[in-house]
Amino acid sequence: MAPARFLLLWSAEDGSLVAVIEAFALGNLRTGGISGVAADWMARKDAKVMAIVGTGKQALAQVGHHARGASYRALRIHSPREDSRQAFAAKAREEFGMETVTCASASEACRGAQIVTIVTRAAQPFLTAAMLEKGAHLNAVGAIAPDREEFAQDVFARATLVAVDNLAGVQQLSANS
Repeated sequence: MAPARFLLLWSAEDGSLVAVIEAFALGNLRTGGISGVAADWMARKDAKVMAIVGTGKQALAQVGHHARGASYRALRIHSPREDSRQAFAAKAREEFGMETVTCASASEACRGAQIVTIVTRAAQPFLTAAMLEKGAHLNAVGAIAPDREEFAQDVFARATLVAVDNLAGVQQLSANS
């Protein structure tokens, strides 16, 4: 296990230590924040249902940045393992007070969702354009290396807008660049 890394924030006024932030937690907040801003700007304003595919370490931050201040009616959750889906559903209900629905497949999770976030370590694409509702907003977060791929290339043909946080980084790390 790698040692924890920390970001230390010092006051410019008096040099005192203001905050100690664990770097992985900061990364989760940054990534979740980017997805939340993207949805705020690009998703339908009447979005009521969100789907999350993947329930790992970054998933809760992804939901949190969408749920805060939004009026979502339900969160649809898929992860390959039933126990992971159930545990994440309970955590999301407790943390955000929203209705949660566990789904046995990614396709089922996407059904009826206006916002879909996929945050997995998938090596093969599992999400296709046909799985997305017309007008759905998609955040793809997990494919951050050339050996990972979450969605099929047919998703691009349906997209009216594609935005990334760092184009050069995406091009370098994409399996299909």
